[in-house]
Amino acid sequence: MRSPEQKHTVQQGECLVSIAKMYGFEDAGEIYQYAKNADLRRLRPNPNLLYPGDTVVIPAHDLKSFTLPTGKHHKLVVNVPKRKVRVRVLDANREPMKNLPFKLDTGARVYEGQSDGDGVVEKTVPAEVEQAMLSIGDLTIPLLLGHLNPCDDTEDDGISALQARLKNLGYQPGRIDGCLGPRTRAALRRFQSDHNLDVTGEADDATKKALLDDHGC
Repeated sequence: MRSPEQKHTVQQGECLVSIAKMYGFEDAGEIYQYAKNADLRRLRPNPNLLYPGDTVVIPAHDLKSFTLPTGKHHKLVVNVPKRKVRVRVLDANREPMKNLPFKLDTGARVYEGQSDGDGVVEKTVPAEVEQAMLSIGDLTIPLLLGHLNPCDDTEDDGISALQARLKNLGYQPGRIDGCLGPRTRAALRRFQSDHNLDVTGEADDATKKALLDDHGC
């Protein structure tokens, strides 16, 4: 049996890995590198950052089928896409929380590990995981996986992307709504002041670059 080529419209919170799982692909790269997704690759050079409304062409592919005898127990191993959770955690003084044990609770499973020398926490989780709770030191941090938007070529001029990064860095821009309101401007001014930028409250190119550099993506 063969699944036909399809077009998928990205929804908030989706990433290539979760889309691959939805359509039965083990490797999300097979979708991203599909010839008809050349425009998507130009628009989104980072395959981990998609924007709601983006169109992903899903290639036609064979669906696997099995014929098994009845009356017996069978063990089937299925390879499913996984997504990587990678977060750099800073303390109240903006110092890396390095070499500390952590727990990542996805609801179905708790993953344990230790942050590295830069305060980075990294784990691989199933593609369907959309939320997790990270506990490290005296912090408990809720995570929304796949919800970070790209900054460029978006309908909201990248404002929701900047708001999410400001929030992740502790600058409290208010609700992530894609609107450059008073709280977001105040958060931008605090960020600009901390990074020796012109304190304007505007999402100018220099501020955007500094914010992307500080956030890491």
